[in-house]
Amino acid sequence: MKIKTFNSKKALASAGLLASIVGSSLSPVFAQTVSPTPTPGFWQDAREDFKLLKHTTPGPTKEAARDEFFSDLKAGALINQGTVTAVNGSSLTVSFNGKTFTVNTDSKTRVRRHFFGKAELGEVRVNDIVDVWGKFTDSGQTTILARMIRDASIMKRHGVFVGTISSISGSSFVMQTKARGSQTVNTSSSTKFVDRNGNTITLSQLKVNDRVRAIGIWDAVSKTMVEVGEVKDFSIPAK
Repeated sequence: MKIKTFNSKKALASAGLLASIVGSSLSPVFAQTVSPTPTPGFWQDAREDFKLLKHTTPGPTKEAARDEFFSDLKAGALINQGTVTAVNGSSLTVSFNGKTFTVNTDSKTRVRRHFFGKAELGEVRVNDIVDVWGKFTDSGQTTILARMIRDASIMKRHGVFVGTISSISGSSFVMQTKARGSQTVNTSSSTKFVDRNGNTITLSQLKVNDRVRAIGIWDAVSKTMVEVGEVKDFSIPAK
């Protein structure tokens, strides 16, 4: 694959900001080695991911984690908005710019959703749009060991919704919200139910027309909330 030079002032400015976070000059390295040409949005994504890495990596290992993170970026493998054509265990096949790439993962690979929430590789599906960066492991530059995969098609993030219950079915209920309309809340055995005073209640005490708040992982595409941590019923106890 031909190595391209990337001279976008906006992207280099973002790279400079990233450099200021870690205390090293990175823009010349990025301009010379990243292939194929990234969009300016890539640098924003990289900066945000490094912030996550910086805040979640403990003590003396921060510097080592930082060095490894940027070493992988400097290796030159980058896919920006490629299409997943196959999922094979711990590997993906991705189509990008008319070429096919094998994207391998290991224990150090981080997978992120559209909004940069943590994800599992098992959430990635065929036809999803992904960003990948890592390092090439073959001379033909078609096989990548990924350090991060961002699946822009997984529209999930932490969400908090307040609304009125319109229907209840088993462990799920539908709530009507002002800003987002109808949302389906799928509770589980780990979901905590409380009344407006914070006292523990049960799912069976919820009723249609109760005003509730749900906290969990929200899927913007399916308008569904899963991994629900808490449901608070403001209508209990009755006033």
